[in-house]
Amino acid sequence: MFYETILEKNISIRTYSEVAIIELDLVDQVELQEVTIRDRDSELFNNNPAGKVPTLATDDGFILSETQIIVS
Repeated sequence: MFYETILEKNISIRTYSEVAIIELDLVDQVELQEVTIRDRDSELFNNNPAGKVPTLATDDGFILSETQIIVS
């Protein structure tokens, strides 16, 4: 899953998708890859041309880019 770190008052904030992965004990099954959404050379754009995070790329090539869908 591609994600971008959110900093608020110098504290890293986890996204809903990251929390769901941890809470559902899927950490060993999901590879997290931090990206910079404004970097056009980022691998994120190969998987999601809109550059939205979070983006989940499944092993079979299916792309999910909406938080509500990813955590469902």
